[in-house]
Amino acid sequence: MEFHKKIINEKLLSFIWKHGLLNTELKDTNGRSIKILKPGELNTNSGPDFFAAKLKYDNMVWSGNVEIHTKSSDWFAHKHHQNQAYDNIIAHVVYKNDKIISKLEENNIPTIQLSEFIDKSIINKYLKLYNNKSSWVPCDNIIVKNKTLKSNLFLDRLTITRLERKSIQIIKTLKYFKGDWNQAFIAHLFRAFGTKVNADSFFELGKITPIHLLSRTKNIIEIEALLFGTSGLLDEAIVDNSYIKELKNNFSVLRLKNNYQVLKATSFKFMRMRPSNFPTIKISQLSNLLATLDRTNLIQLLYEANINSLLNKLNVTTSEYWNNHSKFNTETKLSTKLLGKDIKNTILINFIIPFKFAYGKNTGQDNLVENAIKMFEAIGPESNSIITKWSHRNLNAVNAMESQALIELKTQYCDKKRCLECDLGSNYLSYD
Repeated sequence: MEFHKKIINEKLLSFIWKHGLLNTELKDTNGRSIKILKPGELNTNSGPDFFAAKLKYDNMVWSGNVEIHTKSSDWFAHKHHQNQAYDNIIAHVVYKNDKIISKLEENNIPTIQLSEFIDKSIINKYLKLYNNKSSWVPCDNIIVKNKTLKSNLFLDRLTITRLERKSIQIIKTLKYFKGDWNQAFIAHLFRAFGTKVNADSFFELGKITPIHLLSRTKNIIEIEALLFGTSGLLDEAIVDNSYIKELKNNFSVLRLKNNYQVLKATSFKFMRMRPSNFPTIKISQLSNLLATLDRTNLIQLLYEANINSLLNKLNVTTSEYWNNHSKFNTETKLSTKLLGKDIKNTILINFIIPFKFAYGKNTGQDNLVENAIKMFEAIGPESNSIITKWSHRNLNAVNAMESQALIELKTQYCDKKRCLECDLGSNYLSYD
């Protein structure tokens, strides 16, 4: 098979070596018989690709490291000849032996050219996955035949991976606020209320809303004044009733006593959105939630272990003005704008649980980490296009733990063609 560096890469070769997907007894480039007793453990850090391998050649068993390359000349391209970490390898495994490595020859280290021993059906299967650009996922034509994904720990690992990835973002925010967990909490809470369209704008609003001012607010109107004023949306409001007048008066006092950043109203999107999801409505709902919490110690919310109690805390609505308004000075039909069930679940799934996980992990409170995972298992699966499309492929999430895993699978594996790291792809390539 013609050598193709983009297709035949080190990840594929490492996969083949690890799983022993070779169709005959191995020989090195000098004709020596090689027997793999143990392929070794894949090294995800710097140094040789596999460690603790065991090979038998020259009537002896050799233990040590194995290095994988697409071409033997990569030994020099990667500057291994200048790195002592590669001095003790017991084999150099390549797809194409395009250059003799004198040092390895002198030390009697075998070079194994895998192109002679790989089962070509494995390459053909991988090509089908790699070249599939039209399907929703690379393995679309085979996934319905596979029954192994739900019977192992792969979904659980995906969920934990997703939580850890979100934790990295939370810790990044924490560092931005120099270790202030309450301010980081505010930023990510705001992001959750922004929903998908305005998540970034709400995140910025949370980042610039001073926690010390928020903690001093005495009622809902003061909280709304702070948030609407800081968002820049209050600047465009015309004073045509007592509610707007009170908001502006309160914010004027805050600005007079405190000098801090204010966003532009244009940061927030209203187009092609349901009025119930308008930033104005979300800010009022958020303000009503904050009014029920201890704003001097918001982290306390993370110690609530009961899902129903958290959902009850999220049973918030807007201030009365927004019952018949969607924007400032824009009247609508009268309706109470309660925070919906789906959005409450989304806030739990995308904010409270990941934040609880990150806080517990970084403060050494394992009970919070365990409770975060249990909460995922207690919440129903999300309803979105990704979960719907997985269900059409016989992969049905029964709770948020599994729906989060399936979202991670699609966005971080399928979309990036990390088939070799996926149970579905691995099983497809490894078995007939």
